[in-house]
Amino acid sequence: MKIELLVFEGCPNSEPARALLQECMEALEIREDITLVPVDSPEAAQRLAFPGSPTLRVDGVDVAPLPEGIEGSLTCRTYRVGGRLQGLPDRAWVMAALQEAGPSPSGLVKRSRTTWAAVGLGLLASACCWLPIALAGVGMAGGAAGAKVAWLRPWALGGLALLLLGVVGYWFYKRFAPSLKKGDCCEVNHAKFPALPVAVLVLSFLGAWSAPRWLDHPAGVTGASAPLGGSLLVLSTPQYDCAACVGTLPQQMSKTPGVTSVQMDFDHRETRVAFAPGADEKKILNHWRRDLGFSGAVLRHTP
Repeated sequence: MKIELLVFEGCPNSEPARALLQECMEALEIREDITLVPVDSPEAAQRLAFPGSPTLRVDGVDVAPLPEGIEGSLTCRTYRVGGRLQGLPDRAWVMAALQEAGPSPSGLVKRSRTTWAAVGLGLLASACCWLPIALAGVGMAGGAAGAKVAWLRPWALGGLALLLLGVVGYWFYKRFAPSLKKGDCCEVNHAKFPALPVAVLVLSFLGAWSAPRWLDHPAGVTGASAPLGGSLLVLSTPQYDCAACVGTLPQQMSKTPGVTSVQMDFDHRETRVAFAPGADEKKILNHWRRDLGFSGAVLRHTP
């Protein structure tokens, strides 16, 4: 959108015309610059078809009706508004011209921001009702992630504990705070204990705390025994404390010729290796130490 103010130097209505334009643009949330077009000669007046100062144009169209046969001249301009003459166009004419030209891109951006701000305020106003459920969902996600990633587990447990304390503390505040005003939107909802969010957060905490023990125990690890004719070697491996730490290491080790199974007990920090009959245990352990970086101290050896 192109907004122009055409004036000659010394026009007494130049600044009032600019103020009128800015007022109308602000009312319509239009963020555009006003282009000042100085008309300093009769030739320029004729070239621009200048009907007099001040003249307001939007996208090249005059905001006020023009008589036919305008040739352009350096003169003051008067506008007939409501049966009388004045030095400025009617405000309704300026508003209509700006609206007809359409909103500017910056105006659309501002309207969009206003819409999003209204949505955000609405969500914040109702946070007392949906926030506990949302926190419970975050707690469940954090518990699941903490169960799979060892370094994240303490953060997940701590976050769940803080969320639980926050929900219960907020309920205590809303339930017993003496400054609670009548008509508060959450007075009825929070007069009752938030049983569902608390239950979900407690279950999430228990899940995050106990899931590693389910995930880190390979099936049958406690009952591992030496195969018929083979041997069982139990190694102390304190450096391995979770399944995520070792990745596919047990699977790679179990594929070594002469090895029937490799099982890691992450709670006891032990690794049980079952060897096939006739396997060269020393050579296999040296291979793991050299190529896989695996090592451990012998705790028990069962032929």
